[in-house]
This record gives sequence, structure tokens and C-alpha cells, in this order.
Amino acid sequence: MNSTAEKLFATEVVASVLGNLHTSTKRLPTELRKLHPIFYDLRHECTELMKDIRFDKRGTFVYSQSLDQAFSNLETAKVLPRVNPDLDKYEITRKLRDYYSSRLEHKLSGRQLKDAKRIAQKLAEIALE
Repeated sequence: MNSTAEKLFATEVVASVLGNLHTSTKRLPTELRKLHPIFYDLRHECTELMKDIRFDKRGTFVYSQSLDQAFSNLETAKVLPRVNPDLDKYEITRKLRDYYSSRLEHKLSGRQLKDAKRIAQKLAEIALE
């Protein structure tokens, strides 16, 4: 793990957070109105990880175009598939966890890792069966 923070792209931020979800967490809702506010609410406490993520507060819920694109990128890469008939759940796959541990974990500073774990803990509160 690096001692100095490395600039992470939004996709790497999201993958790092999801890679730090407890292994019992299998699914998350795909609804932006549920996901984005969690990142927004922790942005000031998790500054090393979230410093380059911007939010728009003008809508009915806080929204981040970069977070939206990051989730989409992970879907396209087939590491974060949508599941069930309505496609309203993300499946936290072994492939995603492997991507995190092999490509991202070593890039995170101690502070970034702490931030990723903190956001993951909050996301776990909205996890689905």
C-alpha cells in the first residue's frame, strides 16, 4: 500500500469501495437516488478518496455524473452485473473483488483505504438479499 495518495479515477473509487464491502454483501440497489447520497454524505469525511468527485444538488436527489459513469463502466467491464428480472440490483461478484485486490488495493494510501471502508460500511446498510 502506498503511503502517499494517488489520484484515482471515479471508476477506481467505486471499485475500491465495492471491493471493501463485507463478503456477506451480495447485492446493492441500482437506484441512483439511493447510491449517490451515501457518497455525497461522506464526501467531507472521506476527502482523500472523494476529492475529485463532484455532485449536483439541483435535482430531487444529489447526483454525480462521474459516479454514474463509474457504475456504468464497471457494468460494461462485466465486473458489476445487474441481476434479477427487473435489473434493479447490482451483484457484487468475485470478479469485482478480484479486480480490486489485484489492480487497486496496492494503489490506495492508508487514508484512501480507510475512506473506502467507511463508504462500503454505509453502502452495506442498503444491501439487498
